[in-house]
Amino acid sequence: MAVPSDDERDQKFATKFDIEIIQVVDKSAHPNAQMGDKLGKIIHSDFLNGLSVKEAISVMCEKIEALHIGHRKVNFKLRDANFSRQRYWGEPFPVIWKNDIPYLVDEKSLPIINPPVDDFKPSPEGGSPFSRNKSWVNEIEGYTRETDTMPGFAGSSWYFLRYMDPHNENELVSKEAVDKWGQVDFYLGGSEHAVGHLLYSRFWNNFLFDIGRVPFQEPFKKLVNQGMIQGRSNLVYRSLTDTNLFISKGLVDIIVMDARRFTSMNMVENDELDIDKFKAWREDYAQAKFLLEDGKMHCGWEVENEQALFQCGESR
Repeated sequence: MAVPSDDERDQKFATKFDIEIIQVVDKSAHPNAQMGDKLGKIIHSDFLNGLSVKEAISVMCEKIEALHIGHRKVNFKLRDANFSRQRYWGEPFPVIWKNDIPYLVDEKSLPIINPPVDDFKPSPEGGSPFSRNKSWVNEIEGYTRETDTMPGFAGSSWYFLRYMDPHNENELVSKEAVDKWGQVDFYLGGSEHAVGHLLYSRFWNNFLFDIGRVPFQEPFKKLVNQGMIQGRSNLVYRSLTDTNLFISKGLVDIIVMDARRFTSMNMVENDELDIDKFKAWREDYAQAKFLLEDGKMHCGWEVENEQALFQCGESR
């Protein structure tokens, strides 16, 4: 592209080889704009000067076409999260090969059942476990079967449709069943699902909608992504001898030396406990006592710390 001021790859190349980086987009009206945001006015660019980035793109395409040196083309890209797997447990691809050209198998041959193999490890040649069954691979004269399998999220991208009509041997789901059940009312999924399931479920459902197999374009009426689950649990320490007393993290070891024993309770909060929220959480905690990091809030222990707050511990 050769626009090092607004393309990360070009900028790295220009920086490495000490090539001058000329700004071609004036972002002064958009102080928070980042590289690639396509915000601002074009500068240092001849007949494009003064145009917005989006306007300039259109004008550039018109100029290129007028000079007969190129034409517009829209490319669509679906992120392929390792869709082809070399493992046994997965859906077989309905694909056969001849002279390095793939062909779909005849519908009469569906469904393709995972073939028996003598070992679930890759073949000695580095192929998938399917390739160990030579008779199955070469079953169709003149062709060889695809031996890779689809990943788990391939089937999970439309399972909610199959649940509507699980015993139907003639089609994915009948019109009567899908009209009765409709879309999934609510789907809750974390960040780990964003590509591996949610993107593909929408992709598959849009495809089925386009060919008239389902009456709704989106698979889910409501979708909530709760984010990534943290890798730790925060703990609130409680005395075993006085179960109404909770102890801040920094005092636990000191008080253990006083022959008191403590248990820990999972509490998904910030490192600093919100005491009011904690007391309102359960009725039996409404009268709880909390010994803070300064040691002076409750029970009279004279322990000096820098901050008068209640620190949670880390799960271990």
